[in-house]
Amino acid sequence: MKLANVTAISLAALASAVAHSAPAANPGGAPAGKPVRAVVTKAGADPTGREDSTAAIQKCIDRVSEAGGGVVYVPPGEYRIRYLTLRPHIRLAMAGGAVRATDGWTREAAALAMDPKRSAIIRSVEDRKGGWWIFLYNLVPPADVRKGFSDITVSGGVFDCQGRYLPAAFACGRNIRFENIVVKDLPNNHAFQINGCRDVVFTNCLFAGYTFDKDHRILTRETIQLEQTSPYAIIGKPKGGPITCPKNVAIPNGNVKVTGCWFGPSERLGPHLIPLGHHGTPRSCNGLVFRGNVVVEPLYCALRLANVSDVLVEGNTFISTRETERLAEDSAIVCLWGKAALGKGEKGVTIRGNRGRLGPKSPLQKLWVSKPRTHEVKKE
Repeated sequence: MKLANVTAISLAALASAVAHSAPAANPGGAPAGKPVRAVVTKAGADPTGREDSTAAIQKCIDRVSEAGGGVVYVPPGEYRIRYLTLRPHIRLAMAGGAVRATDGWTREAAALAMDPKRSAIIRSVEDRKGGWWIFLYNLVPPADVRKGFSDITVSGGVFDCQGRYLPAAFACGRNIRFENIVVKDLPNNHAFQINGCRDVVFTNCLFAGYTFDKDHRILTRETIQLEQTSPYAIIGKPKGGPITCPKNVAIPNGNVKVTGCWFGPSERLGPHLIPLGHHGTPRSCNGLVFRGNVVVEPLYCALRLANVSDVLVEGNTFISTRETERLAEDSAIVCLWGKAALGKGEKGVTIRGNRGRLGPKSPLQKLWVSKPRTHEVKKE
């Protein structure tokens, strides 16, 4: 059923309709088929959540990377961290996580994900005010900036952001994957800040809960932000200093895929403002696939595509039934900004084969908006 033919299908039915597109996650054991080079609890990480586990986990990451790469395994439990720096050829494999993300944040999914006997649950140390937890950055001369760090995977586990913390910021890397993770209760900010990276994949990930600051009305906080490198982008502040790629080297992201993921509210916090996109730099992404995902009640839009090219939005489920405030004139399922435009070929944005349910008083009454053009969503 295409989005243009909207019918009153239940949320459960819509989620089930696309669930086949997401792979099932490892139910809690160490990953099969990859050599486990380190287990963080053996290096001193505390699975009770009482002590800071940052140093123990970082030591495992550094040693495994220096030895040529492999799996760093985080067993079930609760872990407190400040921030981690990922290294090349590392798979940070955390127990549990999302089983079938497109089923959504159901009571059963929440019970499984938040069980420390099944999942590795990441939380912040108590004295940290906010910010990102995981960093990948590459400070090299401009001539080599496109090489970056490579071959990094984060799989399974739960990032319990508690309305204050953010999972990851990445710059100038290649072959970066997030698989089967749960991201819960985000603040009004970018959960994943991706700058100048190539071959980035999010698959079977569940994003439940987002804090929208209605008083300040900041409308530039995409959950996954795709942004070019400096001079426009600053990536986090580990150890007190900003991390950027070299000045005057503007590199867009390339070949980004988001498949089989779910974006919606949790039992504690509301839906996302904008699940994916960007709001302005000259070249944010060349090559983007958004396929087989479920987006529930986005506040502004599901996708904001600013200055992108070679984009495919296909086979997704978009649900907007609530009567809420329209945050901006260009609120729609897909917002096209800057040089982004519908059309075939490598410079175009293709939107096809999507499905959904829009309420009569939903603020998102258009499939896509590209000033001054709009495309109405037909209703039966």
